[in-house]
Amino acid sequence: MAKGTLVIGLTGSFGSGCGEVSEYLQKKGFEKFSLTKRIRNEAKGREIEHPSRRDMQNIGDDLRKKHGNAFLAKEVISEIGDAPNRKIVVKSIRSHYEVKEFRSTFHNDFILFNIDSDEETRYARCIEKDKYTRRIDFDYDDERDSGENQPDYG
Repeated sequence: MAKGTLVIGLTGSFGSGCGEVSEYLQKKGFEKFSLTKRIRNEAKGREIEHPSRRDMQNIGDDLRKKHGNAFLAKEVISEIGDAPNRKIVVKSIRSHYEVKEFRSTFHNDFILFNIDSDEETRYARCIEKDKYTRRIDFDYDDERDSGENQPDYG
């Protein structure tokens, strides 16, 4: 990859603050990329106009199952390209396969940060963004998002 390019990856539970961190870094001159963008594009192709978190999880699983566990990371890496001397932040990294892909591409120029908040803060943020009306839905999606009891591509 390009010389002098710094790539900061962000991972964390949904509602933890990764979006806020990426926006802050963008204000500091970082270019922002997201693995979720490809999933949203796929949702549009499936004519899902307002995909829920569960829709997004299902589509992401489908894409990884069909194209490989690092597919979304490879898509973003391709989008980043190889122009030198850039500062990049990538949010929505969800699996260790994606982390491995970024590390193998950018080597020591890739730094991963885990952003997290306690569960109650995350739940309150998700309600504020009008994403959940029932706690049971948040809990289900949170457990699934953790990767526990999920297939390898999940």
